[in-house]
Amino acid sequence: MTTSLVLDIHFLKEAICQDLSTRDIRRCMLVCRAWHTNFSPYLWRDITLRRRHTFKRFNLPETQAILERYAQNVRVVNNIFADIWPIFCKHPIHNLTVLKSPVVRRQNWTHKISNNYNRNIIALLEANPYLHTLELGHFSNASETLEDLLEAIQNHNSLQRVRIDHPRAALSSPMFGLVLLACLKLQSIFINIGVHGTYGQMEPTRYTFLRLASLLDETSPTTTLKELHFPGKIYPGDHYVFMSILALCPGLEQLTLPKMNYFDVTPTLASTIVAMPQLQHLNVRSANVPFIHLNEIIQACAGLTTFIAGDSPRSDHAEWTMVTELLHHHDTLEVLDLTGSRATGVTGAMMHAMLCVVPNLKEFVAMGPVVIKRKHGYCGDPILRVSDMEGAREGPAWVCRRLKVLRLRFENTDPCEGDVAASEEAQGDQNVRPAQLRIVPRALVDHLSKLTLLEDLRLGRVIPGNDQLGDQPTPVGHSPAEITSHRTNQESQALPQDKAITLSMALEALSSLQRLKRLELRNLKEFLDKPCLRNSRKQWKDIEWTQYS
Repeated sequence: MTTSLVLDIHFLKEAICQDLSTRDIRRCMLVCRAWHTNFSPYLWRDITLRRRHTFKRFNLPETQAILERYAQNVRVVNNIFADIWPIFCKHPIHNLTVLKSPVVRRQNWTHKISNNYNRNIIALLEANPYLHTLELGHFSNASETLEDLLEAIQNHNSLQRVRIDHPRAALSSPMFGLVLLACLKLQSIFINIGVHGTYGQMEPTRYTFLRLASLLDETSPTTTLKELHFPGKIYPGDHYVFMSILALCPGLEQLTLPKMNYFDVTPTLASTIVAMPQLQHLNVRSANVPFIHLNEIIQACAGLTTFIAGDSPRSDHAEWTMVTELLHHHDTLEVLDLTGSRATGVTGAMMHAMLCVVPNLKEFVAMGPVVIKRKHGYCGDPILRVSDMEGAREGPAWVCRRLKVLRLRFENTDPCEGDVAASEEAQGDQNVRPAQLRIVPRALVDHLSKLTLLEDLRLGRVIPGNDQLGDQPTPVGHSPAEITSHRTNQESQALPQDKAITLSMALEALSSLQRLKRLELRNLKEFLDKPCLRNSRKQWKDIEWTQYS
């Protein structure tokens, strides 16, 4: 009678190793010799080459011998080195599911190197029938291999997602149309390349005529594309290619519009979006569309779940019209991103109105990582002021109780009676510490304490009269202590006692957020009481990190 172990059963071993990370597999290999033999093939499921010393170790003869033995176990390849792709083509790797080449580290791309790069990608595409994700950080327009690459993408039966992120690449309008046509049978495509007319670019040849002929034979070409993301730039006169391809995709669910410097196609774009009943995700961050035309696009959508705003040219009273159009989707809207939209006129009152009306909102992002200085002012994020939440206790409250991610900026600029006396008292008392000053709006904390499902909370304080979050360098001739003293005195007269609380009191009130995982307090470090923060962290059982600056 023979006894069999669990690891001797292939399907059980596959189920065990499915959720194990590479680090866990290495630990399992150190248990005993039998475990080393059973777990070592799964160490080669995911090959990631992103560092130079890893690249050198991978080129060793003993490493190549092991790769030859476990080539059939390779599922994911993530490589940034162009010289390594021929090595993968030499080995019998036929079970790849994900192929990533995000950033190819080569300074001088010659015509020969581009052709070899395309040939290696084509060889891996043809040798792996189960590949479903392809990501390229370099896109070569070499005439000898580009059409063969597009043909390989189109004829692949399992490929579902293609991502091409090479902003410096340039294609002509006909070739850009061919790239989109080759991906119509996929599920998702992300293209970040430039379209620069026909200047200096090759024109379509054999593959073009064959592909166009096949489309002409079909009255309505079958397309399965559900996600189309093109954050690049299209010059005037070349938009017809994008609009023609967009009209062939009535089943789109996610759409990212390119940067458009023309407004005459907005009615056509709106009529095309009307024919997309399943469109749920709309990203207009790159699109340079005025609010008047943007309202037409939002109105054409049936039921938006995600809307990502951008920097659009301002129009008189058109911002509130955009908010009104978004509120028509209050039953379905779940993700709202207003980062960098203050230059377009989005105000804190608009944000407060959305938070009071949209009940199913899960992510609300209105604060980005940096503030970008532009020639005509600052392209910052919208600011939530106390005046935007006037009468919050008696008036409408935030109804987005399902909110999990919240990022916004706030500012205290409502001086009233009694503030001047409090300011003079704070200036005369040298024992007043910044942590004792009331700088957080009480109405904001009251709203936040009711969002019990919050997991990611990031708040940024805006200094009154300063739109840059305090990111300016220290002025010449002033010490950091003088700057801090000036800020604290300015904050002490911002709000009366009944409208503001200290940061420590705010953290104590926010300790009821049991699911909080990430907390960022921007420009609030000098008002922070660290013992109070440590006590609050004890209440947040799932907290991963806290950051304050």
